[in-house]
Amino acid sequence: MADEIEDIGRRAGDKVSNALRDYADRRATLARAARPSWAATESATRDRLQREADLRDTDSPRILLPADVASGSPHTRRR
Repeated sequence: MADEIEDIGRRAGDKVSNALRDYADRRATLARAARPSWAATESATRDRLQREADLRDTDSPRILLPADVASGSPHTRRR
């Protein structure tokens, strides 16, 4: 009887260990997949904010063509 109880405990422990390992693997995979999209979102947001700041900059006005504003041309950025 004691051997059966020990076997049940060992199998349960193995199942829990496997479930935790699977969870950690899934989480790591999702984190790797999400990282590039976050970087792209941050970059797009940073560019948009910089373009808006450039458009509001009245101390050194620039002539901006709509294509430059829409494309985020480096010529519209502050240096």
